[in-house]
This record gives sequence, structure tokens and C-alpha cells, in this order.
Amino acid sequence: MGNKTVAVVIRDLASKGHRLTKTRRWMIEVLMTSDYPINAIELRYLFANRGLRVNKSTIYRELEFLVKQGVAREVQIVPELKHYESAYLEHHHHLTCRNCGRIEKLVNEGLELEMEKVERLAKESGFSVSEHQLEFYGRCESCI
Repeated sequence: MGNKTVAVVIRDLASKGHRLTKTRRWMIEVLMTSDYPINAIELRYLFANRGLRVNKSTIYRELEFLVKQGVAREVQIVPELKHYESAYLEHHHHLTCRNCGRIEKLVNEGLELEMEKVERLAKESGFSVSEHQLEFYGRCESCI
């Protein structure tokens, strides 16, 4: 979760004058404690399981707000569906099962060293890389 806790993030947003509704607080908690990236459909389902009815547009608006505030980041794992995760996580990539949809975090220092080489090559070509995403797809242990 990085060096920020849910309470610190909520306090930081409040100190900037932002409203902290029950929906916003709960979304921050879910995003910062989730072991995997989550999408808006899953968030809506989680709200319903807690007995909370939250409009779909509210969820998308809150996700956009949290990305803009640097609390969450958008992760493009599946082309047609945006996922979100805490912006305070260490840099990582994902392993995604094409069969069941399971998503796991992948942290690999050697891979990052190679990506730095690619970014240096890009810079030598006159291209400035601001970020990168590298995702891996296949089948998880349960689906093989």
C-alpha cells in the first residue's frame, strides 16, 4: 500500500476541502486495500453486497475524481474495460487469466531494469517515455 494509509489519504483530501461522502470513503478503502485492480462493475457489485445502492454514473465520477487527485490509477488490462488500483502501490505489472479473469500482481526487478533500457533507447530516438504498462495474459494454475 505504499507509505500512505486510508486514513492519511482521507485526511489529505479533507485538508484540500474535498467532500468525503460515505461512497468516496468506501471507494478509497476498497482501492487501497484490494489485492488486484478492480473495475466499476465490481465496485457496484461490492456496494450492493453492503446494501448500498450507488448509481453507476456516481461510481465513474468518483473513480475519475480519485484518479485526478492521485489516489487511484487507471490500469488497462482488458481493452474494453478500465480497471483501477491504488496509486500508492509499488510499480508492477499484471498476470491475467484469459479463462477465469483472475488478475495477479507481478513485481520483477530484472524486468524493470530491461524496461529502463528500452526507455533509454526511446530517449535516444527523441521520445520521452512518461510511463509504461506491460501486461501478461494466459491461464492461471486453476485453469490449466
